[in-house]
Amino acid sequence: MTVSMLATDMDGTLIPLPEAKSENTEDLQLLKDLIQCREIRLAYVTGRHRKSVEQAIREFNLPVPEFLVCDVGTTILQYRKSRGGFEDWPHYACHLHSIVADQTVETVRELCFDIRGLQPQEPEKQGPFKVSFYCERKQLTPIVDVIVHRLTRADSKWSVISSVDPFNGQGLIDVLPLGVSKAFALDYLARKNELPSSSIIFCGDSGNDMAALTAGFRSVVVGNAPEELKSAVRSLHQKKGWNNRLFIAQRYATSGVIEGVRHFLGES
Repeated sequence: MTVSMLATDMDGTLIPLPEAKSENTEDLQLLKDLIQCREIRLAYVTGRHRKSVEQAIREFNLPVPEFLVCDVGTTILQYRKSRGGFEDWPHYACHLHSIVADQTVETVRELCFDIRGLQPQEPEKQGPFKVSFYCERKQLTPIVDVIVHRLTRADSKWSVISSVDPFNGQGLIDVLPLGVSKAFALDYLARKNELPSSSIIFCGDSGNDMAALTAGFRSVVVGNAPEELKSAVRSLHQKKGWNNRLFIAQRYATSGVIEGVRHFLGES
């Protein structure tokens, strides 16, 4: 099959894990060589904000991608070699604004401010189309239910995505424009570049990757992902009648990414 683009989550997926650093780091170099040899375009699809992504690229010696989908799908940037850095896609921001209209992030904060156990994330992790919170893992589901109820009651144009931090087990909650997710942004990116979804491989490991893993792209769930996610993704692919779009890797993180890419390239 033709692979035009590798789109991958970062934490828990592309970035080497401390417990598998040697193997993951070796496979990261092999992955760099593979995508360069096959002329596969690269995009990072992450919950991180721009500065955090740039820091991770330096810290872990990651390849510089052509595109960044940051802030859980609410920001798209493109690398401009002539400028020596990433530039925002303002037309995507305009598209998101058309979804929420006059319901700004302030309206979301007002709806959520008094929910017990909900802690706002740091200012740099917030955005014009993203309101983010922490909570204890055991409180994640009931708190999400409360937020969803309040948004629904207010006829809000915002929705909720939740996941668990793969490193510290903390609950992560993002309130985003209705329907927006990593999958939404990646689909927008694909359409603007005239890339069929079947030519894109997406790799992920957590709950906020769920939408992209079940959106019709060639999907790779890395081995360290929770069993609940693997099962849920597998079930949705079966329900949609897809029998050749999912690969559940045995290996962890970076090593699982290259395992999945090789599978879809027919090299496994």
